Amino acid sequence: MGDPPNGRHDVPVLLLSASVGNRKLLERMLEGLGLSVQVAATLRAAHSALLAVPHAAALIELPVPGLRTPGDLLAGLPAGHVPLLLTVGVATLEGTPSLAHPPTPDLLRSALAALLPHYPLAAVPGQAQRLLLTDLMAKPGVLGVTLLDGGGHSIAQQGEALPPQLGLHLIRALETTRSFGGVLHGGEMHTAQLEYEHRTLLLAGHGPHVIACILRDPSTSSLIRYLLRTRLAA
Repeated sequence: MGDPPNGRHDVPVLLLSASVGNRKLLERMLEGLGLSVQVAATLRAAHSALLAVPHAAALIELPVPGLRTPGDLLAGLPAGHVPLLLTVGVATLEGTPSLAHPPTPDLLRSALAALLPHYPLAAVPGQAQRLLLTDLMAKPGVLGVTLLDGGGHSIAQQGEALPPQLGLHLIRALETTRSFGGVLHGGEMHTAQLEYEHRTLLLAGHGPHVIACILRDPSTSSLIRYLLRTRLAA
């Protein structure tokens, strides 16, 4: 249906949904990815918004009264105002990619990857990083391992998954721990340990990424710290 006007995350994404509850949920998901969102509840309001300014994409929750074909939304728009169209819902729109319903943040992140801040395609983990995650998962007491990018997005995961909304908070927690290390010990601390729903969560910096390990209890944290220090220093 067209390419994003400039592929940048500061160009708004239009969210069209007639359901107040679903619209709020989808808006939070999109904003959680770092996107600017403009919402519309009707076909007329959505068309007016697209006519007024370019949008990088339009996410449409179907059904929408009066919307039967893409032309019902795009008719009369200047070429530079025609966004990438994506739909969610039990219905489909001819010629438009449709996402599973209800969509997850990971699904939206994948579909809108080119628009996201802190999510270059080069952020795909390499073989060495994947092997490290596999090795960590093989250790006793490790329930899950997630590799986070600088924006807190999961780019690789094995075992028990973290709620996606935790990602950015974990990045900030490790940054805070590093600052404390500089004040208390004169140098950065490269790991942080948190309690998480009766689990232990161990964070470690790995270049531009952060590794988050969910442990059954704190008794294995020393072993995992040793493994991380030796592997990440190699």
